[in-house]
Amino acid sequence: MRTKLQQLRSVHNSKGVNKTARLHKLSPRQSTTTVAEVKDTQLEKTAQQKPSVSTLVSSSDVEDTLDFKTQEELSFGGTTSARADAEGVSAKSLSGCSLDEVIVLEIFVGTGRLTRAIRDLGMSAMAVDKDKSRAQSVHVACYDLNEPDQLLALCDFIEKHHEKILWAHFAPSCGTASRARGRPLPKLERLGVKVPKLLRSDLQPMGLDGLAGTDKVKAETANITYESTCILIRLCHRLAIAVSLENPENSIFWKIPAIEELMEEIRGFMTLFDNCCHGGTRKKATAWWATVIGSCN
Repeated sequence: MRTKLQQLRSVHNSKGVNKTARLHKLSPRQSTTTVAEVKDTQLEKTAQQKPSVSTLVSSSDVEDTLDFKTQEELSFGGTTSARADAEGVSAKSLSGCSLDEVIVLEIFVGTGRLTRAIRDLGMSAMAVDKDKSRAQSVHVACYDLNEPDQLLALCDFIEKHHEKILWAHFAPSCGTASRARGRPLPKLERLGVKVPKLLRSDLQPMGLDGLAGTDKVKAETANITYESTCILIRLCHRLAIAVSLENPENSIFWKIPAIEELMEEIRGFMTLFDNCCHGGTRKKATAWWATVIGSCN
């Protein structure tokens, strides 16, 4: 595991993903627009004419659909562009691109609902995961981000196509970081079923002392995945690609040092919402961290 982490950091250095000197603190924000609304929003397309970003996607469309910033914080071609210049990141322009040429990446795709919603809007979406076992009606580009060569290959793809990539969304598994693992399940215990135990805590987010066997392997494997996630997010940020990161609100994932450092380093904001308020069947509190770079013209 240690060798693989060293290889990942070598990929990090080779891609030139450097840390910015300025640190920005986050303040929690409440919002009402979520991916569920993206799915419900449909852009009209004609059969004979390709719609273009400049004619079909206005600043209000992007704000309402992708929920990146409130109106007073985000002014396309204005404040955001100046902020990007100040941070040493060039503003992105998709002017002249047809809508179906604009790319959205969904990394750790799972069932692929976001990918399907983005395609319903008329944009291109690329679903990425280590396998396609959970995907539903979505082709998955298989990259195991715990393997340095595959991580490097995905970095190369992003660099090659970054001019047309609008947004990259990351939803790494919360399995080893879930607080639900510590929930007592006496019925299962009485049946002799092994009950999942906590692998992390707020004080030991990288893994509890004394982990052994498969529990230790699971925690260390997830740590490598989180390192890879940070590498990709820094690369996207440097290339002026908007980024979002999702996990349950109470997940210990948000306490991982690499994730905390990333969120302080890159200007972003946090949105908290319950899935049941946006079409979900459970009251699952979700945290959604995101950043917007530059303007979308």
